[in-house]
Amino acid sequence: MRYPYNNYKITAEYKQIGDIWGLGYHTGTDFVGREKEVKAITDGVVRVVTYDEKYGNYISIGTNDEKRILYCHLSSTNVVVGQEITEGMIIGIEGDTGNVTGRHLHLEVREAPYTSADTIDPIEYIQAEMYELGCTQIRYNTLEEVPAWAKETIQKLIEKEFLRGDLTGLNLSEDMIRMFVINDRAGIYDLQMQNA
Repeated sequence: MRYPYNNYKITAEYKQIGDIWGLGYHTGTDFVGREKEVKAITDGVVRVVTYDEKYGNYISIGTNDEKRILYCHLSSTNVVVGQEITEGMIIGIEGDTGNVTGRHLHLEVREAPYTSADTIDPIEYIQAEMYELGCTQIRYNTLEEVPAWAKETIQKLIEKEFLRGDLTGLNLSEDMIRMFVINDRAGIYDLQMQNA
């Protein structure tokens, strides 16, 4: 299990509320990658490759745990129905097809019966599978290694000396980084800086 890009930022989160989405909330997670090649997050078999007015060019891949992973708004696709996919395989190119306001990948994870109302949080799904596989020990030791969506927060915390590296560097797990970003968005660090 992996993320669809090596370096990315998240531009819309799962269950984000908004009138722009038909169900009144976002049914997936939107990524913008530094690289444009979209990689399969896990193994599976291609079930659908088509165009939809809402999702644009999209691929649906059936997984071994009976989920359907949708990769949407692609500018082009590199796979065919029935093809076996391995984790990390480049399956398409990020695009802006369908109902979008800009170039990105909409990643959606569905459970049976696989309608847009049967989604689960893609980030939680990826992280849970990584935990099961024992992949949670990935560590980021330098600012350059930190995922793009968290760089600004981590850089701020380093500059304000909230974070200090030891002999191995920053030694941050992705869970720690995600917590720092959530706290930063909530304004916790700015408040602490004002009170310092």
